[in-house]
Amino acid sequence: MKRSLMLLAIVIFAAVLVTGCGSAAPAVDEPPPGAVVEPVEEPALPSTESPAEEAITQPEDPAAEPESTGEPSGLFAVSSPSFGNGAAIPDRHSCFGDNVSPAVSWSNVPPDAASLLLFMVDPDADMAMGASVSAGFVHWIVYNIPPDTTGFGEGVPAGVALEGGAMQGSNDFARYEGPGAVFPGGSPVRLIGYDGPCPPEQHRYVIAVYALDIVLDVPPDATPGEILDAMQGHIIAEAQWSGVFDPPL
Repeated sequence: MKRSLMLLAIVIFAAVLVTGCGSAAPAVDEPPPGAVVEPVEEPALPSTESPAEEAITQPEDPAAEPESTGEPSGLFAVSSPSFGNGAAIPDRHSCFGDNVSPAVSWSNVPPDAASLLLFMVDPDADMAMGASVSAGFVHWIVYNIPPDTTGFGEGVPAGVALEGGAMQGSNDFARYEGPGAVFPGGSPVRLIGYDGPCPPEQHRYVIAVYALDIVLDVPPDATPGEILDAMQGHIIAEAQWSGVFDPPL
Protein backbone atom coordinates (compact mmCIF):
# COMPACT_ATOMS: atom_id res chain seq x y z
CA MET A 1 0.00 0.00 0.00
CA LYS A 2 2.78 2.36 0.93
CA ARG A 3 4.55 1.41 -2.27
CA SER A 4 1.50 2.32 -4.35
CA LEU A 5 1.12 5.66 -2.59
CA MET A 6 4.79 6.44 -3.21
CA LEU A 7 4.52 5.68 -6.91
CA LEU A 8 1.39 7.82 -7.17
CA ALA A 9 3.19 10.74 -5.52
CA ILE A 10 6.12 10.42 -7.90
CA VAL A 11 3.76 10.45 -10.94
CA ILE A 12 1.90 13.56 -9.66
CA PHE A 13 5.20 15.37 -8.94
CA ALA A 14 6.47 14.66 -12.46
CA ALA A 15 3.27 15.96 -14.06
CA VAL A 16 3.46 19.20 -12.07
CA LEU A 17 7.11 19.62 -13.05
CA VAL A 18 6.37 19.23 -16.76
CA THR A 19 3.43 21.65 -16.59
CA GLY A 20 5.50 24.29 -14.76
CA CYS A 21 8.28 24.16 -17.35
CA GLY A 22 5.79 24.76 -20.23
CA SER A 23 4.22 27.85 -18.60
CA ALA A 24 7.63 29.47 -18.10
CA ALA A 25 8.34 29.75 -21.88
CA PRO A 26 8.11 33.46 -23.06
CA ALA A 27 5.31 34.46 -25.46
CA VAL A 28 6.59 35.75 -28.76
CA ASP A 29 3.38 36.16 -30.79
CA GLU A 30 1.34 38.42 -28.55
CA PRO A 31 2.05 40.62 -25.55
CA PRO A 32 0.62 39.77 -22.17
CA PRO A 33 -3.01 40.92 -21.63
CA GLY A 34 -3.24 44.62 -20.64
CA ALA A 35 0.35 45.45 -21.64
CA VAL A 36 1.01 48.80 -23.37
CA VAL A 37 2.83 48.28 -26.64
CA GLU A 38 5.14 51.05 -27.93
CA PRO A 39 5.39 51.21 -31.73
CA VAL A 40 8.74 50.20 -33.10
CA GLU A 41 10.20 52.29 -35.95
CA GLU A 42 11.52 50.00 -38.59
CA PRO A 43 14.63 51.06 -40.51
CA ALA A 44 13.88 52.43 -43.97
CA LEU A 45 14.88 50.40 -46.96
CA PRO A 46 18.05 51.68 -48.63
CA SER A 47 17.38 54.02 -51.59
CA THR A 48 18.51 52.99 -55.04
CA GLU A 49 19.54 56.64 -55.70
CA SER A 50 21.95 58.60 -53.56
CA PRO A 51 21.01 62.19 -52.62
CA ALA A 52 23.68 63.42 -55.02
CA GLU A 53 22.16 61.42 -57.85
CA GLU A 54 18.69 62.74 -57.06
CA ALA A 55 19.97 66.34 -57.29
CA ILE A 56 21.43 65.92 -60.76
CA THR A 57 19.15 67.29 -63.44
CA GLN A 58 18.91 65.69 -66.79
CA PRO A 59 20.76 67.50 -69.60
CA GLU A 60 18.62 69.51 -71.97
CA ASP A 61 17.79 68.06 -75.29
CA PRO A 62 19.97 69.97 -77.79
CA ALA A 63 17.24 69.59 -80.38
CA ALA A 64 14.67 71.24 -78.12
CA GLU A 65 13.47 74.72 -79.08
CA PRO A 66 14.90 77.35 -76.67
CA GLU A 67 12.42 79.52 -74.81
CA SER A 68 12.27 83.14 -75.94
CA THR A 69 13.45 85.64 -73.30
CA GLY A 70 12.74 88.78 -75.26
CA GLU A 71 16.46 89.67 -75.24
CA PRO A 72 18.64 90.11 -78.33
CA SER A 73 20.03 86.87 -79.74
CA GLY A 74 23.60 88.13 -79.17
CA LEU A 75 25.57 90.50 -77.02
CA PHE A 76 25.76 94.22 -77.65
CA ALA A 77 28.89 94.64 -79.79
CA VAL A 78 30.78 97.39 -81.62
CA SER A 79 33.36 97.14 -84.41
CA SER A 80 35.15 99.29 -86.94
CA PRO A 81 35.74 98.23 -90.55
CA SER A 82 38.44 100.94 -90.68
CA PHE A 83 40.88 98.95 -88.48
CA GLY A 84 40.96 95.65 -86.62
CA ASN A 85 40.42 95.35 -82.90
CA GLY A 86 43.78 96.07 -81.29
CA ALA A 87 45.38 96.82 -84.68
CA ALA A 88 47.06 99.95 -86.02
CA ILE A 89 44.86 102.93 -86.86
CA PRO A 90 45.57 104.21 -90.40
CA ASP A 91 47.25 107.62 -90.71
CA ARG A 92 44.23 109.06 -92.54
CA HIS A 93 42.27 109.01 -89.26
CA SER A 94 44.98 110.96 -87.42
CA CYS A 95 46.16 114.56 -87.16
CA PHE A 96 49.04 113.62 -89.44
CA GLY A 97 46.65 112.58 -92.19
CA ASP A 98 43.21 113.65 -93.31
CA ASN A 99 41.67 113.70 -89.80
CA VAL A 100 38.60 111.76 -90.93
CA SER A 101 36.64 109.71 -88.42
CA PRO A 102 36.74 105.91 -88.75
CA ALA A 103 33.65 103.92 -89.64
CA VAL A 104 31.92 102.46 -86.59
CA SER A 105 29.09 99.94 -86.46
CA TRP A 106 27.27 98.10 -83.67
CA SER A 107 24.69 95.37 -83.25
CA ASN A 108 22.26 93.83 -80.75
CA VAL A 109 21.22 97.09 -79.11
CA PRO A 110 19.22 96.30 -75.93
CA PRO A 111 15.49 96.67 -76.63
CA ASP A 112 15.00 99.04 -73.69
CA ALA A 113 17.67 101.53 -74.84
CA ALA A 114 16.40 105.09 -75.22
CA SER A 115 19.58 106.41 -76.83
CA LEU A 116 23.16 105.48 -77.68
CA LEU A 117 26.37 107.35 -76.95
CA LEU A 118 29.80 107.05 -78.59
CA PHE A 119 33.10 108.00 -76.99
CA MET A 120 36.56 107.78 -78.57
CA VAL A 121 39.21 108.28 -75.92
CA ASP A 122 42.99 107.99 -75.51
CA PRO A 123 43.44 106.23 -72.13
CA ASP A 124 47.23 106.64 -72.30
CA ALA A 125 46.95 110.41 -72.03
CA ASP A 126 46.69 111.93 -68.56
CA MET A 127 45.57 115.30 -67.26
CA ALA A 128 49.01 116.77 -67.93
CA MET A 129 48.54 115.98 -71.63
CA GLY A 130 45.26 117.88 -71.82
CA ALA A 131 42.78 115.15 -70.80
CA SER A 132 39.63 116.56 -69.26
CA VAL A 133 38.41 113.36 -67.63
CA SER A 134 40.11 110.50 -65.81
CA ALA A 135 39.26 108.14 -68.66
CA GLY A 136 41.80 109.95 -70.84
CA PHE A 137 41.90 112.45 -73.69
CA VAL A 138 38.53 112.60 -75.47
CA HIS A 139 38.74 112.70 -79.28
CA TRP A 140 35.09 112.22 -80.20
CA ILE A 141 31.66 112.27 -78.57
CA VAL A 142 28.34 111.58 -80.26
CA TYR A 143 25.31 111.48 -77.95
CA ASN A 144 21.53 111.03 -78.19
CA ILE A 145 22.03 108.62 -81.09
CA PRO A 146 18.66 107.02 -81.93
CA PRO A 147 18.71 103.38 -80.75
CA ASP A 148 17.71 102.07 -84.17
CA THR A 149 20.93 103.51 -85.66
CA THR A 150 23.47 100.83 -86.58
CA GLY A 151 26.60 102.94 -87.01
CA PHE A 152 28.41 105.72 -88.87
CA GLY A 153 30.41 105.61 -92.06
CA GLU A 154 33.86 107.17 -92.40
CA GLY A 155 34.13 110.94 -92.34
CA VAL A 156 31.32 112.10 -90.05
CA PRO A 157 31.08 115.87 -90.65
CA ALA A 158 31.95 118.47 -88.05
CA GLY A 159 29.20 120.33 -86.23
CA VAL A 160 26.81 119.79 -83.37
CA ALA A 161 23.75 118.28 -85.10
CA LEU A 162 23.96 115.17 -87.26
CA GLU A 163 21.38 113.75 -89.62
CA GLY A 164 18.94 111.53 -87.73
CA GLY A 165 18.99 113.54 -84.51
CA ALA A 166 22.34 112.61 -82.96
CA MET A 167 24.45 115.38 -81.41
CA GLN A 168 28.23 115.85 -81.21
CA GLY A 169 29.99 117.26 -78.18
CA SER A 170 33.20 119.22 -77.95
CA ASN A 171 36.41 117.20 -77.68
CA ASP A 172 39.49 117.87 -75.57
CA PHE A 173 41.27 119.82 -78.32
CA ALA A 174 38.70 122.54 -77.66
CA ARG A 175 40.26 123.11 -74.26
CA TYR A 176 43.45 124.64 -75.69
CA GLU A 177 42.92 125.18 -79.44
CA GLY A 178 40.80 127.89 -81.03
CA PRO A 179 38.94 128.27 -84.31
CA GLY A 180 41.24 128.18 -87.33
CA ALA A 181 43.85 125.88 -85.75
CA VAL A 182 45.45 123.40 -88.14
CA PHE A 183 46.90 119.95 -87.50
CA PRO A 184 50.41 118.90 -88.67
CA GLY A 185 48.84 117.11 -91.64
CA GLY A 186 47.14 120.32 -92.81
CA SER A 187 43.57 119.42 -91.76
CA PRO A 188 41.64 121.90 -89.60
CA VAL A 189 41.06 121.17 -85.92
CA ARG A 190 37.29 120.72 -85.65
CA LEU A 191 36.94 121.14 -81.86
CA ILE A 192 33.38 119.73 -82.03
CA GLY A 193 32.95 116.18 -83.25
CA TYR A 194 35.92 114.08 -84.36
CA ASP A 195 39.56 115.10 -84.08
CA GLY A 196 41.95 112.20 -84.58
CA PRO A 197 44.97 110.78 -82.76
CA CYS A 198 47.89 113.16 -82.40
CA PRO A 199 50.17 111.59 -79.75
CA PRO A 200 53.90 112.18 -79.14
CA GLU A 201 54.42 108.41 -79.08
CA GLN A 202 52.39 105.24 -79.56
CA HIS A 203 49.06 105.42 -77.71
CA ARG A 204 45.95 103.29 -77.47
CA TYR A 205 42.54 104.50 -78.55
CA VAL A 206 39.22 103.07 -77.37
CA ILE A 207 35.87 103.49 -79.09
CA ALA A 208 33.16 102.82 -76.52
CA VAL A 209 29.46 102.74 -77.39
CA TYR A 210 26.94 102.90 -74.54
CA ALA A 211 23.25 102.01 -74.51
CA LEU A 212 21.42 104.39 -72.16
CA ASP A 213 17.93 104.27 -70.70
CA ILE A 214 17.42 108.02 -71.24
CA VAL A 215 17.95 110.74 -73.82
CA LEU A 216 20.55 113.10 -72.33
CA ASP A 217 19.41 116.58 -71.38
CA VAL A 218 22.65 118.48 -72.01
CA PRO A 219 23.40 121.65 -73.99
CA PRO A 220 24.59 121.57 -77.61
CA ASP A 221 28.36 120.99 -77.96
CA ALA A 222 28.38 119.62 -74.38
CA THR A 223 31.77 118.97 -72.82
CA PRO A 224 33.02 115.47 -71.93
CA GLY A 225 32.54 116.21 -68.24
CA GLU A 226 28.94 117.34 -68.71
CA ILE A 227 28.10 114.25 -70.73
CA LEU A 228 29.78 111.86 -68.30
CA ASP A 229 27.88 113.41 -65.40
CA ALA A 230 24.54 113.15 -67.24
CA MET A 231 24.97 109.50 -68.21
CA GLN A 232 25.87 108.23 -64.74
CA GLY A 233 23.40 105.62 -63.51
CA HIS A 234 21.77 105.24 -66.93
CA ILE A 235 24.07 102.76 -68.68
CA ILE A 236 22.32 99.57 -69.81
CA ALA A 237 25.14 98.08 -71.84
CA GLU A 238 28.61 98.95 -73.13
CA ALA A 239 30.73 97.65 -76.01
CA GLN A 240 34.30 98.56 -76.99
CA TRP A 241 36.71 98.45 -79.93
CA SER A 242 40.31 99.62 -79.73
CA GLY A 243 43.33 100.40 -81.86
CA VAL A 244 46.83 101.84 -81.55
CA PHE A 245 48.47 104.75 -83.30
CA ASP A 246 52.20 105.33 -83.69
CA PRO A 247 52.97 108.85 -84.99
CA PRO A 248 55.16 109.07 -88.10
CA LEU A 249 57.86 111.18 -86.42
